[in-house]
Amino acid sequence: MINTSVPTNELPIHQNLSTSFVDLPGMVRHLRALQFVGGIHVELSSYEARIEFTENGKVTVHGMDHIAGRFSFGKEALHLIKIRSKESGGLIHVY
Repeated sequence: MINTSVPTNELPIHQNLSTSFVDLPGMVRHLRALQFVGGIHVELSSYEARIEFTENGKVTVHGMDHIAGRFSFGKEALHLIKIRSKESGGLIHVY
């Protein structure tokens, strides 16, 4: 089982950003260009995901569909996050 929750030792940069107003794919592109090190946590009613930006420029992604009980990783997870982040009522946190 993967852990998509936010580690308790991470300090929030932005919390509770609404998926109704945030362009998540644009945010990911922007943070990659800035060589950001940290993570994005996305929460929707039945889905959550985590995007990690490492010091060496690598991006790791994993998600969990709570209804289907399905995990996704890598490019598949990033694709699903981009689609699902267009749903209203979700939250985005940056750490």
